[in-house]
Amino acid sequence: MLVGRHSSEVLFWSSALNVVKNFLLDLALYQNATQSSTYSEGSKTGEASLAVDGDRRRDWNQGFCTHTNKQKDPWWRVDLGASLPVAEVVIVNRLCTSPGGCPNYMNAFEIRIGSDTSYSTYTSCGRNLFLDDGETKSFYCDPPAVGRYVSVVIPGNAKFINICEVEVYSVRQVSSGVTACRMNLVGVSDSSIIYDQRFSASSSLSSSRASNGRLNEGSAWIPSSNNNNNDYLQIDLGSVYVVCAVATQGNPNANDWTKTYKIKTSLDNVNWQCYKENNAVKVFTGNSQKNEIVKNDLYNPLAVKFIRFYPEVFNRNKALRVEVFGSKQTCFSSLGNEKGVTSPQFSVTASTELDNSHMAEDSSLYGSSSWCSKGDASSPQYLQFDFGKVVTVSGIATQGDAGDDKWVTKYAVSYGYDEQSWLEYAEGQHLIGNSDNSSVVVQLFSSPFAAQFVRILPKNHNKAQCMRVDLFGCRDFQVPFLYVIVNNATLRAAHGESVTLNCVTKSSKQRPHAVVKEWKKDGVQLADKSSSSLTITYSNASDTNNKYHCVSLSSSSRDIQCTAVYQCSASLVAIDGLPEIKNQGNSTLTVILKKPGQVIGVSISMVTARTALVRWTNYSPGEDEAPTTSITVRYQNSTSPYHLAILPGSSSSKELTNLKPFSKYNVTVMASSVLGDGLWSNAVTFETLTARPSTSPSNIASQSLNETSYKISWDPLTREKSNGVVLAYEMKYTRVYHVGSPSSSTPRYQNTTDTMVMLQGLTLCSTYHVLVRAYTSVGVGPFSPTLTIVTNASALPRDVKAGTPSKRSLTLSWKKPLRYGDDVQLYTVSYEGTKSYYPEFKHTDSVQTVALSREITDLYPDTKYNFVVVATTYCGKGDNSTMVTIRTVIDAPPAPGNPEGPKQIETGGSSVNLTIWPAAQDNGPISYYQILVHRVQDWTDTVSDWNDFGSNFYISAQIPASEVKTKMMFLLGDGENKGGYKNKELSSGQKYKIYSRALTEFTSKKRSTDERFLTGQAQLLAQIEVEAGGKQEAKESSIVVVVPLVVFVLLDITEVIARPQISVQPISVSQFSEYVTQMRRDKNAGFAKQYKPNERGQLNSKIKWKTMMIPTQSTLAGSRPSHHDITESQTSS
Repeated sequence: MLVGRHSSEVLFWSSALNVVKNFLLDLALYQNATQSSTYSEGSKTGEASLAVDGDRRRDWNQGFCTHTNKQKDPWWRVDLGASLPVAEVVIVNRLCTSPGGCPNYMNAFEIRIGSDTSYSTYTSCGRNLFLDDGETKSFYCDPPAVGRYVSVVIPGNAKFINICEVEVYSVRQVSSGVTACRMNLVGVSDSSIIYDQRFSASSSLSSSRASNGRLNEGSAWIPSSNNNNNDYLQIDLGSVYVVCAVATQGNPNANDWTKTYKIKTSLDNVNWQCYKENNAVKVFTGNSQKNEIVKNDLYNPLAVKFIRFYPEVFNRNKALRVEVFGSKQTCFSSLGNEKGVTSPQFSVTASTELDNSHMAEDSSLYGSSSWCSKGDASSPQYLQFDFGKVVTVSGIATQGDAGDDKWVTKYAVSYGYDEQSWLEYAEGQHLIGNSDNSSVVVQLFSSPFAAQFVRILPKNHNKAQCMRVDLFGCRDFQVPFLYVIVNNATLRAAHGESVTLNCVTKSSKQRPHAVVKEWKKDGVQLADKSSSSLTITYSNASDTNNKYHCVSLSSSSRDIQCTAVYQCSASLVAIDGLPEIKNQGNSTLTVILKKPGQVIGVSISMVTARTALVRWTNYSPGEDEAPTTSITVRYQNSTSPYHLAILPGSSSSKELTNLKPFSKYNVTVMASSVLGDGLWSNAVTFETLTARPSTSPSNIASQSLNETSYKISWDPLTREKSNGVVLAYEMKYTRVYHVGSPSSSTPRYQNTTDTMVMLQGLTLCSTYHVLVRAYTSVGVGPFSPTLTIVTNASALPRDVKAGTPSKRSLTLSWKKPLRYGDDVQLYTVSYEGTKSYYPEFKHTDSVQTVALSREITDLYPDTKYNFVVVATTYCGKGDNSTMVTIRTVIDAPPAPGNPEGPKQIETGGSSVNLTIWPAAQDNGPISYYQILVHRVQDWTDTVSDWNDFGSNFYISAQIPASEVKTKMMFLLGDGENKGGYKNKELSSGQKYKIYSRALTEFTSKKRSTDERFLTGQAQLLAQIEVEAGGKQEAKESSIVVVVPLVVFVLLDITEVIARPQISVQPISVSQFSEYVTQMRRDKNAGFAKQYKPNERGQLNSKIKWKTMMIPTQSTLAGSRPSHHDITESQTSS
């Protein structure tokens, strides 16, 4: 049985609602109705108007009902006369009176609310609706839809419409007087509507699971104990409902029931709120026995997807069976990806799938598995829904994997109308996902979107990207919208002018009318401005400039465009818990102000050479102009930049100063305000008076005609510099020096109207100062800078010649000057030397003589020198003679440097690192460096002949000079070939002195093929002592003992081959070793050319040889062979 809260309260509300119903208006009554076709049968005609005549009788045979022909997609429509909210449509179906029965045509029909008859846009109040034979039934538009036309349509082929009455109401009602929301069952008691998996609880007895907590169920939900004060039964309603009432029962199998309870609700299963009335948590009265149904209304209906019942007071055990009443929110329903849903109207795919147990089709909410992406996928992963048509998507629910602790913690949503172009929801915002694998977490979109394709893209996850997902929305395009339109306006800039802005709103039919909330100006809220219109009144230009954004339209226009953006904000009436839909409209209000106009009455008076007085009429601004803040006077002549004088806005005159005399000026005046600069006045022209020149003539120059005559010239003064017409120039010249006497003579003057004069009869050996100035009618100007003239007795040495240069000297000779030759007191020879291969080198000097020649010494070899000779007379030094260029003879290079001094080295090895330093290229370009090794018995041993080489004195390396630019490291004794010389290993137990020297490659001028080197002095680099090791000594000793060497010594030539057959002179024995070394460096080219072998491979000379045995080690004990013997041995071998 149904028990209300209080019977008196129920009677009151019932009576009140019955009264209200009597005054409800059927909007369709007697309105114009049409239909797709009209069926006639005998005298019966099923006109469309029969459904709006106020007659609910249901007999077609008596002519009370409308009827269409059999056709495709038949429709019936009523015109309400205006766009009105539609909350309820009542339809009366025909009653079959035929004994044989009648077909029922009203199956799978749809109610549409639209603003036109084309059905291009409409709101559906229900699809797949049906009426039983003779049934009268109410259909609700929730929320109310707004439209002018209400239609009944049956999609499909061979269909009829046969109905007897249609009533349309703006307010819902039912016969009991209780509002429709409180009568609509959500379906908790029906397992085909609310599936078992949507039930959960804090705990449950095994025989009293959460899903047993359905109204009228054969069992009930009972928690595992009564000790938890926070026990609850939770139900996921699937869709979003505006909940208006709840009902409860106890355990039908025992005396267990809940006496009082509380409710918590949530939209996302994360944030929960207690239901309150009068700002206090509501405690509901529950049951007093096990089977009674107690229903409680929620007087503050709210949007709910998840609801919890918390038992407070109970009988024996907490036990609940429940039902929820409310209105499903049209576009917040599940789109069907949930366990238990058959024939879903979408397909689901994924970027990758982990395995056959975690495929895209396993992604159903509350399912037994989940979709998981492949763990090694590098590209972004996604789960994709294709709805086959454009639908509205308003939210999403997610879970993790059903079996493992794998879930997605953050994800993004993208959508599109095809699979090529994708849009990001909320600009790619990452939505909060799950914190465990089982809980459902819901996100309702603040901005629902329309799409055919939707992708969910995991961003962060726990262990793996695994998801179960359902989407919310509706199968038609019903995204709530709100447009706010505000008219743009222009406010005339005149005192007392005003303009009104009107805020017009247009909203979707799923929500009630929009409500204007506030006005803003440039984003700042206007106080007490909440109506749908706003009036703005013009005050003045300064105020407008301060409060609006003002810009000049162009530099040539006075117009200033001032704009302000006024915003009207509005929102749809909110339903508690659902996202608020709001928007704003912008209006640009424009005010055109003016920059100042043109100043008039400009005049000039009191003109002098450097001043003038300017006057003008005081400027008065108009209503659309701001007060004058400044006056600018601009003046300029034809050659100089303009000058500006900025004055207070009240000024009407200005004295111009520091003007240029004898110049034309034009003057303009301009007024300015905070809005900008105004127009320049018409120009006024005047000319200043003449003044004396302020500058002197420029570019004073002299040209010598002879020793005592000069032409003096200058540039004429221009008009800009003369300050008037130049009448004449005056030249002043004074002798200030004469042959050692600094006393000045009396100045002399010459006047001319030309720009040159001739000076004649000047005194030799004197210095003159020349100055020039100009005259105008007012007076004379300043003198020019001083021009100095020196009269000399010029003596130029003739026929300068150089003798044959040596390495460091040469003799220079010349003839005395033709003029003033007998007056020469001294000759000075100046010279400068350079080397092309040595850019840093420069040698400059000078010498003096009274003779006509001079030996120049201390020159550098192989240097290019330039020489000039200057003669000095009693008037001073003359000019340079013609230049003579010579080159000194090349010389052997100096010894290489060794800034660190000779190194003292002791070593146990056969090689040593040495630093090789370059030599200065003062004597010529250096080609090579040689490393010389001198084996000594004592450190006091010296080299007696630097070209006498043998085993104790040899060249170990020849290094190109390019490798020794600053210094280089050289490994002595590495056994390698170094430039044609073997770099012998150092012997143990020996002492060595190491030298370096430079070579300059020299080509004789006599024969280009005759090449040789200029060998420089040697530099001691190091003294090396090699420790005695024994091994090497023994080796050398064994060689001497076992293998006696045979030396052939050339005794005499018995027969010399004819000289034409020999290309060079025979080589002496003492020179043969060095010659062979040279031939090796030249790859034996010279040797092969100079000596032709005979048929037996011998040299073409008949030579007698003498055999000589070198003494053995035993015979040499206690003595060493002479240098001559060693040299001959090497030569012979």
